[in-house]
Amino acid sequence: KAGIDEDLTKVLIDFTETKAEDEKSFHIESDIKKTAGFLFSEGNYHFINKLKDISPTQLLEIARDIRKLRKGFEVSITSPAQKAKKLIQDNGIDIASFFQGRNGIGAYFFKLANGEIGLPNNYVRTTIDDNKWMSGKATVLQMSAISSVTDILTSYFYECNSLIDKGIIRYKLLGMIEQNIFQVGVLNAMEQEIDSIKREKKILHISEFNKRITDIILKEPVPFIYERTGEKYYNYLIDEFQDTSELQWKNLLPLIGDSLAYGRNNLVVGDGKQAIYRFRNGRVEQFMMLPALPENYEKEVFSDAEQALCENYNPKTLKSNFRSQPEIIRFNNDFFGFLSQQLIEDFRSVYIDHEQEPTSVKNGGLVSVEFIPYNSKAEFEELNISK
Repeated sequence: KAGIDEDLTKVLIDFTETKAEDEKSFHIESDIKKTAGFLFSEGNYHFINKLKDISPTQLLEIARDIRKLRKGFEVSITSPAQKAKKLIQDNGIDIASFFQGRNGIGAYFFKLANGEIGLPNNYVRTTIDDNKWMSGKATVLQMSAISSVTDILTSYFYECNSLIDKGIIRYKLLGMIEQNIFQVGVLNAMEQEIDSIKREKKILHISEFNKRITDIILKEPVPFIYERTGEKYYNYLIDEFQDTSELQWKNLLPLIGDSLAYGRNNLVVGDGKQAIYRFRNGRVEQFMMLPALPENYEKEVFSDAEQALCENYNPKTLKSNFRSQPEIIRFNNDFFGFLSQQLIEDFRSVYIDHEQEPTSVKNGGLVSVEFIPYNSKAEFEELNISK
């Protein structure tokens, strides 16, 4: 659509120019591919919906406003910094003659003057707070030159630093938004193209099923799909529950709630310590909160299911370990006990009642084998070990 859709073309050109100005590759194919990936991620579902109403034209205006704000902030700091830089140069002061040389206050003023906005390091702070201006290698002439301008440079420092303290966080935040606003700009256009392909080929991407089912659930108290499924399946088992995503759990709740209402058994199994799929939107918090549901769940839709969970909740902790040797089990018990104290309060419940007991199994489970060296067939047979 580049060259056809006017607003989208402006976004693409604007982003390409921004990359060139930042001395990065002007090729944007990889950025477009990355953006397309956002549309298939379950974790981005709610955010993408909120961005749908923002047009490319609006985003261009936002991008211009951001640049204007950032540029104004930069100018307010570079102006006094350039005066400080000129003062240093006019007095023939070498940067190396300042305390800590290239890491010192002279170099800091030069960076600010060139638009490299950042907080002063500890060496610069030491110069101002402890009045420590000269390096040990500075000549007498250089020391004299520095002494003659310290008061003026100090005032320039405070002028710059006051502005930086007040605005640096917002400045950096706007910079991060600016870097990613292109993706937002092409998001809607990308989704429209993907929808067109899906209609043409009559296909759905697998990532869409959970989203579509959730949309139906939130609109209809008893969706048709659940009426049909509920007639066929009466009991539900969810394994590895600690890695269940929010959409997955929302989509299963009506079925489980209905099953419990008829007095049928349901089972979830999991271990919060094994939650490894947060990058795929797994939410161990849902496991930790059982039988309650997270606060952001729509109460008008899920309140009956939550009540059914609470009324039928019967937790069982598996204390016997059939898989590992006693030494490993004891190590794990000690390690998890220590680890639980390092976590924030919200996640400590994962380690409650974590200790396991070693259990020996004769006909199955882990088998210990001892290999004994032998020198002859006769010696081997004397060991009375069957083949």
